[in-house]
Amino acid sequence: MGDCSSESCKHGTCHWVRVRSWCHCEEGFTGVDCSTDINECLSSPCLNGGTCVDEKAKFTCICPKDYWGIRCEKRMQIRA
Repeated sequence: MGDCSSESCKHGTCHWVRVRSWCHCEEGFTGVDCSTDINECLSSPCLNGGTCVDEKAKFTCICPKDYWGIRCEKRMQIRA
C-alpha cells in the first residue's frame, strides 16, 4: 500500500503514518486492505447439530427441533 486512495481499504479506514499507510479494518474484516470477511462459523460455534450462518461481524445459529439459544445450547423441557 502506498497511499490512502479511496480504493486502498475496502472495509476500513486508511491511516498514513510517516512513510507508509495501513488499514484499520471494520469489525468482521481482516487483511492488508480489509477485503477478507472473517467467517465466524469456522470455529463451529453452533451446538447440538445447529447450522451456522455467517453474517457481517457475527453469526446466527439455526437450531434443530427441541433446541434453542444463541448457540443451540439449550434443550426444550417437555412438561407432563
